[in-house]
Amino acid sequence: MNSIFFEKPDVLIVSYPRSGTHFLAASLASHPLIHSRGECVLRLKKCGADRDLIADATKQYIFKNKPGRTNIAIVMYHSIRDFEKLCGHLYCCKVIHLLRDPTYVARSWVQAISNKERYGENYRAHYQLDEEPPPHAPIKIESFIATQRSIKNLQKRYIKLFAAHSNIMTIKYDDVTKNQQVNELPELYARAILAFLGLEVKPLRNQLRKTGVSASGCVEQKISDCERMEFSG
Repeated sequence: MNSIFFEKPDVLIVSYPRSGTHFLAASLASHPLIHSRGECVLRLKKCGADRDLIADATKQYIFKNKPGRTNIAIVMYHSIRDFEKLCGHLYCCKVIHLLRDPTYVARSWVQAISNKERYGENYRAHYQLDEEPPPHAPIKIESFIATQRSIKNLQKRYIKLFAAHSNIMTIKYDDVTKNQQVNELPELYARAILAFLGLEVKPLRNQLRKTGVSASGCVEQKISDCERMEFSG
């Protein structure tokens, strides 16, 4: 299935929100033969409001691929079913399964929610290197713990589900961002990803600020004291 107005991308980056999907997509898009369509299902939902996704897809021109490019798109775990309604089975594309330590994903996710509550709709989840984001709002430790547990369970589910498919590559965000000062994927990972996509090896860079999260005061201490879930994958 492939709507004439919502074309199936070639590659999907699949993960939980706040796991580095936009960082990876922006890095890949620096390759001259890669085009990033962003988080396409979310954008379609925003354009379509409460209307039916498939019906609305016939009205949207912006969700088309660029000819002559490898077109990539971000699909979060919770949007997979919507993507499959539009484009057919998930495995019709190559998939990069991006994993990040659930502790940091949960902290970033809960922090983003708190920031949005404080700053309203003007708050953005991503900033360029030359931009200074506003100070973080306090987070709720109970929300952090519940979110961490949920993320861990989802990751386990999709690791198991994807294990049987050869067209899926698993990448750990924590490995590709060890150097926090340089917005460039390590050469080892750039080579592996581009080989998976069948493209010539080139440096992969981006200008997105890495969204490090640090809660303050007693909240930070409580998070540190929580039992840390072992990250596997």
